[in-house]
Amino acid sequence: MNSYYMMLDVRDNIGEDVASHWGDNDILRKLNAAQRKVANLFILTPGDWLIKSTNLTPVDSVITLPDDCAKPVYMEETSSGCVITLHGNVRDRGLTRVTGAVVYDGTVEAYMQKDAIVVNQDGYATQVTLWYQQRVPGIHAGTAGTNSAATKLEFELTNEPKRSDDYYNSVSVEVVDGTGTGIIEDISDYDGSGYYATITGTVASGDHYGTVSELPEESHDLIILEASLMLLVKPSSALEPSVFKYMQERTRQAREDLEEWISTRVASNSPIRSVDDY
Repeated sequence: MNSYYMMLDVRDNIGEDVASHWGDNDILRKLNAAQRKVANLFILTPGDWLIKSTNLTPVDSVITLPDDCAKPVYMEETSSGCVITLHGNVRDRGLTRVTGAVVYDGTVEAYMQKDAIVVNQDGYATQVTLWYQQRVPGIHAGTAGTNSAATKLEFELTNEPKRSDDYYNSVSVEVVDGTGTGIIEDISDYDGSGYYATITGTVASGDHYGTVSELPEESHDLIILEASLMLLVKPSSALEPSVFKYMQERTRQAREDLEEWISTRVASNSPIRSVDDY
């Protein structure tokens, strides 16, 4: 489900079909907070749901992590396949440190330092392949801006798109009405200063669009419910307690269902059923 439709579902849940207390930018913030929360479910369970890899070349033993790296998982030399052991911190550095280009005991080891991995060997410059947990990009939706045109979708500035170049690269976006109706394309490039995405197709000012979360679609309902709960607890809220309790129960059940579904990624982690279940 694209994030424009997710916003509409949230509005339906909180009883604000037309913005009253919450603007679209507020809803998007809560949807992104909910997405981060749900992403942690995938990161903390077996199955390597959000794992991706890339080749990196160290500069004087320092390997800068990709911008979308949430947590390094495994690393090896690209050409030789030699495993590079990742220690948790610099405290283990002295155990295998050898000055110069000599490799201690025939192994290569490294440790984390801020947004980089440092190989415990002087002058290390061999290309490595890093597998890591991906940081899921935030979702965005809104009304296409006046500079939208052929191959160009200008994001709605009031809905707070990211200002970093390439942030939405490879993210799928859908145009749901207007000139660009039916466009479902991956963003090939994103300009953070102009707030526009390069896509295939023609978009016009006023078209509504939404990016698609990179989490599995099976998790989208939970994201919507989590965001709705956060928005229902608003200042001076006169929410009927039974309604709020109902939403809490729906969210709890959706979370349990998703956790069980996630566990089936690895066969050995399938829930154990007793004869009483049949």
